[in-house]
Amino acid sequence: MRRVAALALLAFAAGMTLAPAKAQAQSGDLCGDVREQLLVSDPLQKEQMQQSRHLSGDLLFGSSGTLRCLIDMLREPGINVTSTDIDPIQGHWLLRITGAIRSILTTRGTSAIREFRAADDLATTSVLAFAARSAEAGLRVNATLVLADVIDDSTVCVPIDHLYDPSLAATEGGTSGRINLIGVISVVAPWAYRPTYQNIERLLERLNADVKGKDLAQTKEVIANLQARLDFQKKTQKAPNMNSDLPFDQQDCTLYRPMWAGLNLRY
Repeated sequence: MRRVAALALLAFAAGMTLAPAKAQAQSGDLCGDVREQLLVSDPLQKEQMQQSRHLSGDLLFGSSGTLRCLIDMLREPGINVTSTDIDPIQGHWLLRITGAIRSILTTRGTSAIREFRAADDLATTSVLAFAARSAEAGLRVNATLVLADVIDDSTVCVPIDHLYDPSLAATEGGTSGRINLIGVISVVAPWAYRPTYQNIERLLERLNADVKGKDLAQTKEVIANLQARLDFQKKTQKAPNMNSDLPFDQQDCTLYRPMWAGLNLRY
């Protein structure tokens, strides 16, 4: 894709070795190497694959193509996450893929964040948003930390939309998921451009109405933090982005069609 903006462990699940579609890779295929070295959980099977393929090099930290392969895996038909109802096989592979991405972003920092942003899209962000509000705690953590590293104006419309889902808090993991997604949006708030800034303002009205009079101390805390980070633009910046249109390379969200936000999400 397109954008470059500065922002500065593997959580592998054990057991299943069944992969989504495209599991069988041809010899010499980098993404096949990534799948086999990073995502195969059975130690004996992994050793046999590496010996038969003579794999070498540190794919996790040494290859600039590893992140692109992992992002492509998030788009595979075998993942196809369009709700919080993630089946065990999908969840298993999402946990492993997001764990690998998380480790790369943590270790390689800004350069990896730039690589991720250059390759991801709204569909990838949607998968991660559903994962960040899913029933499985480990997957929620991985997806949230990945999103918090890579989110920007060009993709933040997705978690904003998810926070308008009226069933969010009622789903398993939904209360934690709401906190996660608010935290993700908070990353963008201090530097959000005009459309994003206004979308967050409208979201805050909705969130405050949703939690009013309820015993949700942690949720209210992250909402207050989001408000404070949004207010940062008014209080401390001489030329805040809130007064500027989206840059050309940050306009992906203009093509996004919200599932829940309706006219509250405007570009």
